[in-house]
Amino acid sequence: MNGHDDPGFDDLGTGDDLGHGHDVLRQTIDALVDGATPRGVPSVPEENLGRLRRRVRTWRLAKAGAVGLGTAVVISALAFSAAEASTWTRTEPLPGRPTIQSTDSGPVPSEVPTPLRSMAPTVSPSPSPSPSPSPSDVPAGVATPDPSASATVTDPADVITAPFDDGYRPWLDAYPVWCGMSEDDLVSVSPTVSIEIVGELTYERGQGGTIPVRLTGEMPGYVDPSDDSEFNEVIADDALLIWSQGGRVVDLGSYWREGNYEIPPALNDTGEWTGLAYAQPYTSCIEADLIEGGPFGYDNERAAGTYQVRAAQMHSIGRIGYNDAPQYLVLSQPVTVTIP
Repeated sequence: MNGHDDPGFDDLGTGDDLGHGHDVLRQTIDALVDGATPRGVPSVPEENLGRLRRRVRTWRLAKAGAVGLGTAVVISALAFSAAEASTWTRTEPLPGRPTIQSTDSGPVPSEVPTPLRSMAPTVSPSPSPSPSPSPSDVPAGVATPDPSASATVTDPADVITAPFDDGYRPWLDAYPVWCGMSEDDLVSVSPTVSIEIVGELTYERGQGGTIPVRLTGEMPGYVDPSDDSEFNEVIADDALLIWSQGGRVVDLGSYWREGNYEIPPALNDTGEWTGLAYAQPYTSCIEADLIEGGPFGYDNERAAGTYQVRAAQMHSIGRIGYNDAPQYLVLSQPVTVTIP
């Protein structure tokens, strides 16, 4: 049966679907079906296979040419980009961008211009905590704080503003205190009486001032002065103030006088007594300012400044009026006061 008369062949599809291959395929199938090709004569399939080989070779050459052309285009584009990039990464300085240099009189413009920065667009990152700048990131002439250096704060009471004669003893030799001594050596030694500052200092320049104090303890050897017997225990008439700056004693109150007869009974009855310590308007640590023949006064005025102040009392136990009666100092903890 001839393939041209086979109605099933057309069922494979129209010629429009296969194009030129439709004719080749038809001839090949006809030859196989008829089988009428003599030996030694090329059959239609063999002729068609040669034609197919030539067509495939043509397609490969065309494909290789297209790939080569595309490669040449890419290489040309890369070369052009490299040439353009070299113009933006130039290292020669351009005019109009002076830098700032640090001098003794402050930052001044230098004569050396800075290189032009790249104009390429940048993408802003999302906000995030910025790290501390490294020393290389800090512009010239800008001082940066040293993180290892800690701020030092000076206590105003460490600044000595009051003049004094080192070693001078305004209380004579009866008490182990003198001008210029270390305040660390001010130690309370009374065995039965203590004192503390319990209020604020009131002070007026040229007039002096007072500060409230409280005495606690007992004085079992005290004898009422109305009794004709000999005194065995007594305390000074009032508390004085000891002033220090920079860790050194720079002022001592006036010398103690007669005993205070109110304190011993109060201590023995209730265990405490509250009164005032007095601050004279002058300093007692300049020997040349001592008023001759006066009531232990000095011709000067206390210097302005910030002081550490201690209240002090004299406590005597023994035969009063005799040299063998020991004198005990009663000292409070310091408070800070400022004299304008």
